[in-house]
Amino acid sequence: MTKIPKYECLMTLRSYSNFTEAKIAGFGKIEKGWHYGEGGPIDDKVIRNAIKINNAALSYGFTETDAFPGLYGEVQFCIYHNDHYLEFMIEADDKITYVYELRDVVVDYKEDINIEEALNEVRLFGRMLCNSSGLSTKDIMMQKKGDSLVWLLRTPAMVLESQS
Repeated sequence: MTKIPKYECLMTLRSYSNFTEAKIAGFGKIEKGWHYGEGGPIDDKVIRNAIKINNAALSYGFTETDAFPGLYGEVQFCIYHNDHYLEFMIEADDKITYVYELRDVVVDYKEDINIEEALNEVRLFGRMLCNSSGLSTKDIMMQKKGDSLVWLLRTPAMVLESQS
């Protein structure tokens, strides 16, 4: 029986898994010397962290993602949304570099963050876009309990008309 690595199990359990997740999972099977004699398979922990970031992106509705293996055991994971671009460079030593660009201009850059901080950057980006969206309901929601009048539904009583 073939043992399935843990990161591949994630892929089969998620119904909205996409091409990027399958691509990342495949980085563990890359042959040594894949790039002109350099590079090799990516470590399982790096793959799991890249899949975690991909799943976070998917959970916030970002469907344009991609990933690329690096020569030194790293994975470059990217999120694209209109003029926005997020990049996470997940290194073999568990350090992550984060870059956020808007219209090809670097807006935010952080080095040596951990996986939880990277996932938080995806969450913040998702919230920022949602709050700036025309679909945001913040300004049209009820602000306090008395803002809405509740009308009880009832069927009106039937009145028989006189035949006289």
